[in-house]
Amino acid sequence: MKLKSFASVAASGLLFVALTPALSFAETGVNSGNVKFEGLISSVSCKVQVDANESGVNTGTVKFGNILPSVFNGVGTASEFKEFNINLSGGGCTDGSKAAVSFHKDGFIDNATGNLRLIDGGAGSASGVQIQIHNNGAAPGKIDLSENNNQQVADVVGNKAVLKFKASYVAVSDTIVEGRADSNINFDVTYN
Repeated sequence: MKLKSFASVAASGLLFVALTPALSFAETGVNSGNVKFEGLISSVSCKVQVDANESGVNTGTVKFGNILPSVFNGVGTASEFKEFNINLSGGGCTDGSKAAVSFHKDGFIDNATGNLRLIDGGAGSASGVQIQIHNNGAAPGKIDLSENNNQQVADVVGNKAVLKFKASYVAVSDTIVEGRADSNINFDVTYN
């Protein structure tokens, strides 16, 4: 009798689980959202922390502050660099491994310049500038985000590694329009 009751409860549970996606889809509204799951199966697993102008976890914000349009004296001129690091640590961050960061080529990448385009929020958005990202480690230089070249590799020592970068606004037009100058980019850390 207990086995039959258990089978009935188990079947009810399976039916509930099977219907839950349909029910949750029907409930999409103002107080709903989406959870995206991503991962990597790897014997090396470091905790990722972006260290910009704030303490963060795997997301950080590089705060340029207010930049005067007069800083840009023509195409190719840039604002001062702001440094940021991607810190790797933890017990699963295996000594002797090499860690590399690759930036995603989708999203706001300008394939012609290799820079990060600004998010166009319409009225109130800046234009005429983009964001360039440079390695700030042993092999400094611009990272062409359209090709993902000049990527940085760091050795894991003491269960830690630091990948150093810097970014600045760069003029891509002789006409600079004032406004919000925000963007973002995703990245992956790979190990070997």
